Amino acid sequence: MQAAHSPWAVVLLMSELLSFVLWLNVLTNVPLSKAFPITAVAYIAIELMSWTLFKEPVMPLQIIGSALILAGVWFVSIASEHDQIESNI
Repeated sequence: MQAAHSPWAVVLLMSELLSFVLWLNVLTNVPLSKAFPITAVAYIAIELMSWTLFKEPVMPLQIIGSALILAGVWFVSIASEHDQIESNI
């Protein structure tokens, strides 16, 4: 019960609320096929926060995995643009 009165609990609830509002905003402006892969960037954000805030070591394979996630998100984001260009030809 004491955890419910913690300032961290308030920060957690506010960040969840902000995340929800931002996600709804993204979904109203971006097709789901482009928006959903962006959620994979959360893995990279968690890795960066654990490295900076908690001084956890980052292994080379984690860096490679993060780069692959970013590349995948980028490829998905440009895929529909590329398909539209080909369909207009």
